[in-house]
Formats: sequence, C-alpha cells, structure tokens
Amino acid sequence: MHTLAQLPFESRYTQLPTRLYQRLRPTPLTSPVLVALSADAARLIDLDLCQLQPEQLAAHFGAGEPLPGDDPVAMKYAGHQFGVWNPQLGDGRGLLLGQVRNDRGELWDLHLKGSGRTAYSRFGDGRAVLRSCLREFLGSEALFHLGIPTTRALCVVMGQGQVRREMPEPEATLVRMTRSHVRFGHFEHLHYSGDRAGYEALMQQVIEDHWPDLLAIPDQAERWAHWYEEVLKRTAELVAKWQAYGFCHGVLNTDNMSILGETIDYGPFAFLDEYRPDAVFNHSDDQGRYAFDRQPKIVHWNLTALAETLTPYVSVSTLEDILARYSDYFQQAYRQQLSARLGLAVEQWPLVERFLQLCREQSVDWTLFLRDLAENKDEKQLLDHVSDQDLFQHWLRHWRKAVDERFDSIEQRVEALCAVNPWVLPRTHVLQVAIEAAEQGDFTEVARQLRSYRQPYQRLPGHEDHAAPPPAGNFVHLSCSS
Repeated sequence: MHTLAQLPFESRYTQLPTRLYQRLRPTPLTSPVLVALSADAARLIDLDLCQLQPEQLAAHFGAGEPLPGDDPVAMKYAGHQFGVWNPQLGDGRGLLLGQVRNDRGELWDLHLKGSGRTAYSRFGDGRAVLRSCLREFLGSEALFHLGIPTTRALCVVMGQGQVRREMPEPEATLVRMTRSHVRFGHFEHLHYSGDRAGYEALMQQVIEDHWPDLLAIPDQAERWAHWYEEVLKRTAELVAKWQAYGFCHGVLNTDNMSILGETIDYGPFAFLDEYRPDAVFNHSDDQGRYAFDRQPKIVHWNLTALAETLTPYVSVSTLEDILARYSDYFQQAYRQQLSARLGLAVEQWPLVERFLQLCREQSVDWTLFLRDLAENKDEKQLLDHVSDQDLFQHWLRHWRKAVDERFDSIEQRVEALCAVNPWVLPRTHVLQVAIEAAEQGDFTEVARQLRSYRQPYQRLPGHEDHAAPPPAGNFVHLSCSS
C-alpha cells in the first residue's frame, strides 16, 4: 500500500513523439477542499486509505502541489465533432499526470480535469465546474458497478473561485483513472498529419500495453487488423450495454471514443426516465445526431473513421470485412443483455420487442417497471406504470408463460432478475440534488449517492429517495459545458 507521495509513477505516454503532448503544471484552484473520494478507485492504485488525508488530496489535485515522479502533459489529438473534422483538439482543460503501476502490474492513468489552460484550450478557460465534475464522478462510478465498461473517478476537489458558463459556477477538478486515455482521435491526428512514424509508435505502445498477445503475430498488417477487430468488438459490446440500460452519452464525437471500449468524457449524459428512444439530452445537438436510439449507428460511423486511419497499413477489403461484423457483435450483446433483464431467452426476442414498443407508446418509466417486474410485484402495481392496461395485461400473460418455462421457482426468477435490473440509477434529477447541496458546501449527499450507486442492484434502507421517479414533465436538456 502507498501514500500519495509514494505512488510509483511512470510516464509511458511521454515516450511518444512530442507532437502528441505539451508539458505543463496545473493551475491551482483557490483554497481547494475535497468534495468526494471513491475508495474503490483508490484501491486500484494501492492507495492506503488509512493514510489518505483530505488536505493532501486537495493540495495535490487542487492546489497544484506536485506528486513525486509525476510528469503532467496535455494530450494532443483531433477528431470529428458532430461529424465535422476538427484538427484543433486536445486536452484543453486537463492534464495526464502520469501512469501508476499497481502491485498487480496494472498501469493506471491519472488524469486531472479542470487543471487550467493548455495549448489546446482554444478560447476556453481550462477550468471545470463542480456540476460537471460531480456528474462524472457519480456517473462513472455508477456505471462501473452496473457492469458497464467505463473510466473511473478517484476524487473531486472544489475551489472557492467561480467560472462562468451559462452562469457563474464553482470551480473544481476531477481526477479520472483508466488504463489508457488514448482515443480514436489520437490516431486521426497522426494519420491526417501524415506522421507515419508517430502513428506506428503510438500503435506499438498501445498493443504492448493492452494487447500484448498480438505481438506474437509477425505480420504487421495482420496484427493491426486483429487489433482493430478487438477495438470494434469491445466498442460494439459497450454501446449494446448502453442501449440495454438506457444510457445516453450525449456527445459521441470521435475524440470521445476510447480505444479500450470504455465510456469516457461524461458530458450531457443521462439515463432514460420514460422510454423515449429518440430522446436527445444535449442542448447543443440541434439535429439529434446523438439521440439515444442513434448511438449504435454513430458508434459504427466512428469506427469507420478509425478504420480510415489504418488504410495505409491494412487493406481496405480487410477493414470492410471487420466493419461488417459490427452489427453481429452489437446485436448479439444487446439481445443477450436486454433479454436477461426480462428473464427471457434470446430466442424469445419478439416478446422483448413488444415490451419496448409498449414502453415507447405509453411513455413507461422502464427502470421502475423492470425493477417491479423483477421483484414479482403484483399485477396491480405493475399496471400502475402504464396507461393502456389491457395491452400490458396481454403482454404479461405471454411473459409469465415464457419465464415459468425457464425458471424452476419464483424465488429463482426473482434472484436472477434483481441481479440485472438496478434499483437505483444516477438519474438527472437525483444527481442535481447532490450538486445543489455541494454548491452550498454540504457534501454529505454526494457520499450518500455514492453508497447507493456502489450497490445498484440492492435496496438500501434510508436511500429510497435515490430510487424515486422524476417529477412529471421533468425532461431536461443538458449542457456540454464543464
């Protein structure tokens, strides 16, 4: 176990060409204080929780005090934003502090969001606001415990200064953790810059660090084709889980796509309340490009953009063959996930489709309905969720017949369904309660919600407010601003 000062830093990323980063120190916050800490994330890098003091976290991740061995850099990349090429992207408000290798040999990035202006800030101030830091902190930890691949969040630190977005808001920083912050946009940057040596160096490091088994393939084109298929498969399975649990990312630009197939760059994310497949949560998305039901197609588009960067090394026909497998990977994972939430076999998919159709037509809060179904609530309680009870009664009869054939007992069915249907999710109206309390200096609600999201499939006494439905007509458009 380590104290903060003993973290064994490495700087793998700075071994890459300098066009991929800018070295600089973070800009301190004003009188920073610790708002939130994830003990689960701290254990990933063997931090000794008994010696982890709030003042130390605030000093190192808010006041800019260096950690021994850190080597902060702002990462340079590019990307397609809302489908439009933009070469002027990079960490405009963040710094990769370095990598920490834990006792299991795993290398973890520590990334500070809200650390001040960099060479890639363009017209931004380089700061993050408390609202967005808390949404990412609670949202990413919640997704992890739901079983959805994601970056992790170590802590949030708040300063006493204000930054202006739509209105003045408290400044803050977030420490994000993942095995790699490399994005599709890194490869796009090097490809469209014509930097083949840089591209090859990045690819070599990525494969060494995350797919070492591929190094046994002697032919480079074959090795890289296998790598691309691995990225595609992971990414298809990720978006399948999003769709199965009603998660909408909100801004799926190529620079927001992790090569590890993880959820990254939480901005205007939200979970569906009413089942509205065409829901758009990002108020900047006028055309609905990143609507919930368009996510699988947009992810495929982004994977096509990544494939384009491989064309100097891998044949177009090979890349097209791999891209053509995306639909099968996605559909298989999506149908397995969603069928399991209803206790059905994948072969009973028409019954799942009918359920989704009814939820859409009757604006059902499907999270609450599915949990009540999992807990074997009586028919009256289930039908309270719907407007046309006759249609749902007809579906329920067919559903009960199907699940009775699959489970030996009601108890077995309840156990199986409660294990995949969360009691609580980080819904927008619930997160807002924690944000407003924290902005007033009360951080207890953040800690309460973190406890709920660490056990999303269990009912926690005293946390019923976290599972409450939103007020009627509470649909909210969210901002990308940090």
